[in-house]
Amino acid sequence: MSDKKWKPIEWLECTECRSELEGFTEAEDDFFFDDDPVRCANCGWVGRIIIVDNEAWVKEIDL
Repeated sequence: MSDKKWKPIEWLECTECRSELEGFTEAEDDFFFDDDPVRCANCGWVGRIIIVDNEAWVKEIDL
């Protein structure tokens, strides 16, 4: 695996502003790992990837 980098999450948009989300991961292709950090490229919304029944979701981080 390569080093971690920000990459677009093409299958989901920000719940706050509808902009593109990015995930910080070392996973290849369109995959992400459980607990990878997520951010909005526009408004700064932050969250984490969660994996449930082999499906990836994004959960907001309570700050």
